[in-house]
Amino acid sequence: MRGRKKLAAEKRHVGLRRDLDLLEALRSRESVRSGGLGVVRVAELTGREKSQVSRALAGIREEGLVDRDPSTLAYRCGWRLYALAASTLESRLTRVAEPYLRRLSLEVGESAHLCVLRSEQALIVQTFSSKKGWRPDDLEGTPLSLQSSLAGHVLVSDWNEDLIGTLFSRDDDIHAALTALRQVKRSGYAISEGGFQGNAIGISSPVRDFQSRIVAALVVYLPVTHITEKLHAAGRLTLRSAVQLSRALGYSGAIIDGRILVAGEHKHPGA
Repeated sequence: MRGRKKLAAEKRHVGLRRDLDLLEALRSRESVRSGGLGVVRVAELTGREKSQVSRALAGIREEGLVDRDPSTLAYRCGWRLYALAASTLESRLTRVAEPYLRRLSLEVGESAHLCVLRSEQALIVQTFSSKKGWRPDDLEGTPLSLQSSLAGHVLVSDWNEDLIGTLFSRDDDIHAALTALRQVKRSGYAISEGGFQGNAIGISSPVRDFQSRIVAALVVYLPVTHITEKLHAAGRLTLRSAVQLSRALGYSGAIIDGRILVAGEHKHPGA
């Protein structure tokens, strides 16, 4: 009995290993460049029979792990795989960010928030509120407009200006987004031109990963009564925390005057 269970477990392990080999082939540079791979090419890369690969891909396609282009019949990594990856990355991000967010809030004396880009929104995924500071309503889990919020503008501050002008619909939002983009390039952080919930000003700085991509934004909200000097002092603290968090996430690029220096402009992933 024990022998049969062991044999069955070994077969499942072998099957899982073979499926992972298929997924590795579909995430290869060749696959990404060409928009997917056909069954024959996947079979060549994995050293398996074409009929076996065809059946295996059809099976994992049913689970959403791969997609198939109806025109070219090429396979590529599917929505479920990306969803799992995004969930894992976001979990690690919040875990790594917690001490930086906590310290930033204590230094500024106000609430500090971690925002990510999700489904064309800026989502607040983590919040820390200083006991001594002014605090807005609990914002953790709150979606913010990508087009009209400071967090959204900072999250897309490595898009090129023409793309922002094309994808954003309102002139006021385009102007605010471009202003934030230029502030980030110049100073490493941006300050909102208007208040938040009618009684606060936002300050935000982007967080980058090991590939220099913006993966999050640190945001603090201060009362509108704060003078300009205090706003920029809070901006420099926010920038410092964002740079340190970026380093913790593997960013290894240049830092000039405390600001992350990124060569060139990045295109939106969907562009």
